[in-house]
Amino acid sequence: MAIKSISYPESTSRSQTQTLTLQGLKKINTVTVNTGTVSYSLTGNTLTFTLKNGAVSRTVQTGGSAPHSTYRTDSRTSMGASAAGCSGAYGDALAALPGSIYYNDGAYSGTLSRTSTSNGGCTRMPDAWYAEVTGTYGGTVSSADTRTYAYYYQYSVTVDYVDNSLPSVTLAQPTDNLALTEGSTYKLEGSVSDADAGQPLSVKYSIGGGPTQTIALGTSDGTTSKTFSKTLTYSQGRFWDGTADVSGLLPAEASSIQIWANDGSDDSAKVTRNFTVTQEDSKLYVPVNVVSQPYLVSQMARPVRLSNGWLVGAAYDSIGKTIYLYKSTNNGKAWSQLCYVSNGSSSLTYFSIAPKDSVVYIAFSTGTADINLIAIDATGATNTNLWGLTASWVLFNGAIDSEQTAFNGIDLIIDPFRNELWWVACTKNPSLPNSFNIRAGSFVILSDGDGSLGISNLGSQLTYYDTSGTDITSPYVAYLFDIPAIISAWSSGPNNYGIYINRYLGFGFVWDDTNDGRGVMIYGGGYPQASPQAIATSNDKLHVVWHGTDASDTVNPYIRYSNSPDFVTWPAEPRKLVKGQNASITSDKNRKLSITYEDGGFIKRIESTDEFVTYQGPFVVGAGTKPATFYDQLFKTDFLVPPTLYQAAGAVKYYGVLIPNKKPVVTLTTSDNQVLTENVTLSVAGSATDEDVDNAVTVKYRINGGTIRNVAYGLSDGSTPLSFARELRYSGKRMYDGVVDITGVDLAEKTDHTLSVWAEDDKGGKSAEVTRKFRVTWNRPPTISGENGDLGIMETPPSVNYTVTEPEGSTFTVAEKINGQVIRSFPGVAGRQEAITIPHGMWLRLEPGVQHALTIEAVDDQGMTSTRTYTLTRFEDEIDFEIEEPWLTDAAAKRVLLTLDMTLPAGAILAAEACNNAFDTNPTWEDISFHARYGRGYMFLNTQKTAATWAVSIRVRIEKGTATEPITIKGFGGAFD
Repeated sequence: MAIKSISYPESTSRSQTQTLTLQGLKKINTVTVNTGTVSYSLTGNTLTFTLKNGAVSRTVQTGGSAPHSTYRTDSRTSMGASAAGCSGAYGDALAALPGSIYYNDGAYSGTLSRTSTSNGGCTRMPDAWYAEVTGTYGGTVSSADTRTYAYYYQYSVTVDYVDNSLPSVTLAQPTDNLALTEGSTYKLEGSVSDADAGQPLSVKYSIGGGPTQTIALGTSDGTTSKTFSKTLTYSQGRFWDGTADVSGLLPAEASSIQIWANDGSDDSAKVTRNFTVTQEDSKLYVPVNVVSQPYLVSQMARPVRLSNGWLVGAAYDSIGKTIYLYKSTNNGKAWSQLCYVSNGSSSLTYFSIAPKDSVVYIAFSTGTADINLIAIDATGATNTNLWGLTASWVLFNGAIDSEQTAFNGIDLIIDPFRNELWWVACTKNPSLPNSFNIRAGSFVILSDGDGSLGISNLGSQLTYYDTSGTDITSPYVAYLFDIPAIISAWSSGPNNYGIYINRYLGFGFVWDDTNDGRGVMIYGGGYPQASPQAIATSNDKLHVVWHGTDASDTVNPYIRYSNSPDFVTWPAEPRKLVKGQNASITSDKNRKLSITYEDGGFIKRIESTDEFVTYQGPFVVGAGTKPATFYDQLFKTDFLVPPTLYQAAGAVKYYGVLIPNKKPVVTLTTSDNQVLTENVTLSVAGSATDEDVDNAVTVKYRINGGTIRNVAYGLSDGSTPLSFARELRYSGKRMYDGVVDITGVDLAEKTDHTLSVWAEDDKGGKSAEVTRKFRVTWNRPPTISGENGDLGIMETPPSVNYTVTEPEGSTFTVAEKINGQVIRSFPGVAGRQEAITIPHGMWLRLEPGVQHALTIEAVDDQGMTSTRTYTLTRFEDEIDFEIEEPWLTDAAAKRVLLTLDMTLPAGAILAAEACNNAFDTNPTWEDISFHARYGRGYMFLNTQKTAATWAVSIRVRIEKGTATEPITIKGFGGAFD
C-alpha cells in the first residue's frame, strides 16, 4: 500500500490536464483532489488527470481603477391639493415626495436619502387649496469600478495505490461466536499467502482492542502459503500465550479478536471473530454492567456484602434525583434493582450505605436541609420507592438531622462489635453559614437481631469554622480499637490545605479537640488535597489514602498514602504513589492493601503487602471514573481482586474476584424415624467439614424450630472432619440435653418431630440443615395381670399368681405388701410369673375376722406406678406355732419353763409340748400344757437321744373350743437348764 500526493503549479486555466508516473504501480485504490473534480486514465504506470471546477487559489489585478466615493445633494418638489385648506394641501404634497432618489451625474451614481423638507406657496382656487413642498436629498455616491483581474487555479492530487501485492489471510480457527470459560483454549490457525517474493510475512492479532501481537512466519516465496498455529488460554479475564498476557483485561464479556496478515509494508484485510466469556460466580475479572445508565455524579458508595452473601451497591441519578440500590445474589455475576429512593423534587446528591446482617442502612442528603436515614431488610425488599414507605421490611425511615443549608459529603459505618451505627456529614447551617463543618451522630442497633435502631445521638456539631473560603469537606469515618474517627479534607485557600482526623474519645459524645479540633495528618501547604478514605487492617492500624498536588507537579494530582497505629502518630511525610485521583482503599484478611483509582479516564489498581514501601501494578481495569471498593471490617469476605463499582460510559460496572466462603457440610449419622420411649436417648452424631482453612466452625441443632444449641466447635484445617456426638434424652414428654429441657413444651404423641442439625462458620457460611424425624411414646405405668378383688375368708395364707409387663420396656420394681407393710420388694422381670403370699409369721399377726389388703405395686424408673389390690379376711379356730431353731444344749436338758403373754378366755384349749432331743428323727414330745398355763417349770422325763447333739424345742397349739371372746397372743418366752 502507498499514498502519493502531488501539487501542480498554479495556472489561469480552470480546466487542466496533468500526469503522474508511479513506479511499481499495480492497482489504484482511490484518487482525490483538494478542490473541484478529478477523473483519470491509466497508461502503464502513468496516470493522466482531468481537473475541473476548482476554486480560485489566487487573484491578480491587471488594469482599471477602484471606485471612489463623494457626497452629493439634490432636491425634488411636489404639488398637493385639498379642500381642507393649506394644511391639507401641504400634507398631500409631502406625501407625494419619495423617501429616497437615484442620483447619476455621469461620474458618480448612487442613492440619496431625503434629509429635509420646506413648504412653498399655498393658493386658493375655486375648487380647492393648492400648495408646494420641496424635499432636500443627500448621500454618498460612487464612481464606476473599472478594474480587471486574472484568476489562478492550483490542484493537489492524492493517489492511494498498491505498489506491492497485499498479503491475504485464510482463517481456519477460531470459529465465530465461541463461548469460553475459565481455562478454555483458543486456537489461532490458518495460512497467509503473498504474490510478492521476498516479503517478511507475519500474522497479527488484537483481542478486545488490546495490544497487537505478532506471529512471525518467515519470507514469502511468492507462491507457497505460510501456515500458522497458536494456542492461547483464557484465564482471569485475559488471554495468555504461555505465561505472557497477550490481551490485557477484556473490556466486556462479549468481545472479539481481529486477525490479519502483514508483509512488512502493508496489512491484509482484517478478519473478525466474536466470542463471549462466561465467568464463574464470584470470579468477575471482566467488568459486568450493574446498570446501563450514566447515573454517577459524585463519589460512589462502596459495595457491601450481607450475611446471606448478597452484594448490594448504590448509584445516584442526578437527572431523576433518585438513589438506586442494586443487588447481586450470585457474587456479582448478575445484578438487579433492589429498590430506590426519591421524593420527586429534592436532590439526594450525597449518600452512603452500610450493612448489618441482612439489613442495609442508607443515609443521604435531602435537598439542602435534611439528612435522612432508611434501614431495610434486603431479603424482604420489593423494588419500590422507599421515600416515606411503611412496610414490615422497612425498619427505620426518617430524618436524622435538619435545618442545614448545604452539604458536601456523607458517610455511614457500623461498629460491628458494639452494634452502633455512626453517620458523619459536612454541612453549612444558619449558625455557621460561611463554612462547611463536620456534624456526626450515632444510633444503637437493637440486639433483637432485626436491625432496628434504638437510642440515638443526633446532629452533634464537631467543628465550628465560619469564614468564607475555609471548609471541611469529603468526610469519611473509620474504626480503630472500636473507636470511630472522621477523616476529612480541610481547605482555607489559597494557601492552606490538609487531610485531618477527628477521633471519638469514647465517653458521652466527646471528640478530641487537640489542635483546634483537628488532628493534623498532612499539611498540604498551597497545594490542594482531596477525597480522603480510610480503613483499619486486622493488625489494628489505620490506613488513609487521598489525592493531591505538590511543588513538583502543581497540575496533576497523585495518590498519597499514610498510616497510624493510634490516630495520633503519623509518618513525617506521606507516600506519594502514582498519578491519579479519587482513590478507594481496602484490605484483605492478610493485610494486603489495594488502592483503586482513576487516571486519565481509566480505572487502575495498585497492591502492596508492605504498606506501599513497594507495590505491584498499576493494573489497568478499563475506561471509567469514581471507583469504590468493597471493605469488610471483620474480614469475613476474602478476595483476590477487590470487588469494585465504577462509572463507565453509559453504565455503572462491577468487577471483583471473591474467594467465596465455602459453606460447611454436615454429615448426620442419626437414624431417621426413631420412636423414643421414656429415657431412651436420641444420638445427635456425625461430622462437619469446611474446606476453608482456619474457619471457626460451630455445629448447631434444634428441635421443632425451637431454641438453637451448640453441639460442637472447632477450627477447620480444610480437610479433617469435625466430629460431634450429643445424647439427648427423652423423659417426661420432653427432650433433655443433660439437665436442660430443650423443648420447653410437651412433645405430642403420634406426631413427627424434627431434629435439625447444621454448621455455621465465622465467615457467614451456613450448611444446609440436615433433618431427622422422630416420634415419642409417652411413659405409661407397668401393667399387673389380673383384677382387683376379694379373696374371701381364709384359714391359711393365700397365694396369688401374677405377671408384670412394662409398655415402654423400662426397668421397674415390684413391691408386695399386706396392709401397707412390705412383704418383699424386688426388681421386676417383665412377663415372669410371680406369686404373692403371706409369710407365716405375718399371717399369724393378722387379726382374724377383719378385712386386710394384700397389694402388688409395680413402679417404673420414672415413678409411674400400678397397684393390684386383693382383700381377705383371716379365719382362725386354732393357733399352732413352733420355734424355728431348736436351742442347743451340751447335755440333756432337765427342766424347761414356757411363759406365754396371752389372753386365754374360758372355753379355750391350750396344748403346749417340749422336748430335749429336738434333732432326733422322732423327738420325744412331752406335754407341758398345765405348767405353761400357770407359768411353772417342767421336769423332762426323757434321757435318750439318737441325734448327735441335744437340743430343746417347744410347740404350742391353742384351740378356740367353746370360747366366745378373742384369744390374744402377744408373745412368749422360756428358759431351760
